Amino acid sequence: MSHADVVVQLVEIDPDGERIPPLVILLGGSNGGLWFGDFLHDLTARRISSLGLSYFGHDGQPDQLVERPLEPIAAVIELARETRGAQHRCLAVIGVSKGGELALLLAAHEQEFVDPGDRLMDATIAASPSHVAWQAPHIRLGARSSWSLAGRPLDFVPYPWLSTHLPDVFFNRYEVGEYHLDALQNERAVEAAAIPVERVTHPTLLIAGQNDAMWPAVRMAQAALDRARRLNPDTPVQLEIRDLDHFVLSDAATRQLAIDFLIEALRDAAAAGDCQADFE
Repeated sequence: MSHADVVVQLVEIDPDGERIPPLVILLGGSNGGLWFGDFLHDLTARRISSLGLSYFGHDGQPDQLVERPLEPIAAVIELARETRGAQHRCLAVIGVSKGGELALLLAAHEQEFVDPGDRLMDATIAASPSHVAWQAPHIRLGARSSWSLAGRPLDFVPYPWLSTHLPDVFFNRYEVGEYHLDALQNERAVEAAAIPVERVTHPTLLIAGQNDAMWPAVRMAQAALDRARRLNPDTPVQLEIRDLDHFVLSDAATRQLAIDFLIEALRDAAAAGDCQADFE
């Protein structure tokens, strides 16, 4: 399956069989490329198929993440619902870091991609996520959004030039958390760029590491949860904080927690008649 310049790599369980395994869409971080790693091995062990999705920086795609349309990404996810002969295959989306930001955007804007009453996915995990849409990650004088929707750039939080932590960006790629904190002092931009997580209608798990030095994932995940609960008391969004760094899914126990969450959510969706899958 493909759509425009979205690149995918599908790994099916028992590809020649008649069963319909649940499917997990994997969204990588700021490299934009296909992401599998140990998570693929764990999914396969639990008899779950996976689809890696690249949204920039891979095989003919733009090198930089600038005003990336959400619609083609959503279209690939919607097409994945119809694989293995299913009309609505049980499907979850999991994104890490920048991919976590993307996963929350897709979940929050779900109804803009599907027919009324339908779902784009049945569960979402956003690992080391953001509660706002950010500026395109490559710092430039003319700041632009990372994302666009309906032909218009999404509001975003810009990176500040007047920050004592700006050198961190150029000399230490992985410890720029203080720089992001400086950016979040821009309250007007944060309000405009907030991801509307209160619109999420399916089980969604935020996972953040309290030792994250790349960006303040715990603070941002908590802000997303607080917004969801304030504006939607029945929100299906929950938060798990771990004693880990930015790469929370490098931890085997956290990966298993994530997969347990996905299996339970997808089983419930199947039992409710919202999707189709065979669980072992």
